[in-house]
Amino acid sequence: MTIAISRRGRIGVLQIDRPAARNALDDQLLDALIGAVESMRDDSHVRALVLTGAGTVFCAGDDLKAALTATRAQFAATIRRLQTLSVALLDLGKPTVAAMNGPAFGGGLELALNCDVRIATADFQCATPEVQLGLTPTNAATVLLPLIIGHSNARRMLLSGARFDARWCLQAGLIDEVTTAADLLPRAVAIAEELSSGAPLALAATHRLLNAPLRETLQCALEAEEEVCVAAHGAEALAGVRAFLAKEPTPWN
Repeated sequence: MTIAISRRGRIGVLQIDRPAARNALDDQLLDALIGAVESMRDDSHVRALVLTGAGTVFCAGDDLKAALTATRAQFAATIRRLQTLSVALLDLGKPTVAAMNGPAFGGGLELALNCDVRIATADFQCATPEVQLGLTPTNAATVLLPLIIGHSNARRMLLSGARFDARWCLQAGLIDEVTTAADLLPRAVAIAEELSSGAPLALAATHRLLNAPLRETLQCALEAEEEVCVAAHGAEALAGVRAFLAKEPTPWN
């Protein structure tokens, strides 16, 4: 099993359950997440969704071991899966809360950006480390990050690939609340219940309206990011990923 699905009343809880791999996103996990989100979209008894992780890491991002051996076509297919999941979260029509039980990197952070509210534990860290690996962001991070934390903070994150702690993220607006590990899920469920207390059809319509101005921009960003990211899947990226997995300096450091 790569995901765990449960219900807290009318709140669906979707847990990424691959802790031995730091909840890294491979094709099997992505397919399971897409199916689960679509199932919750179609379940009239689910009024909101909480996305969290098992263990001490929310999501380490893409499974780089798989990326290292993937052909360009396979790499492109994985990116499309990531983007399908992001669009499914944005188009859910129900409030979403990311309950980040630990660090979120790359694609893992990008999933949280697609949620309406993000809360985290005090030991939370995040990064968009793609440039350090010879890769580029995807999942519309180049659009969503500037909208959420402003252009200056977003450029700092995306261009440096540096790590940022919970305190910085709270001040920047990347996360909305910091809580303890024990209180994380109950607090996320409480926020989800608050967000979903309105009339279901009105909530769904409001959710669509909130995302409507972004739809064209997001689609353009997703297409551009896929094209650039696949094109970047060459010698530089392979060298960066190999160095990262071997815990060695990259050629450009």
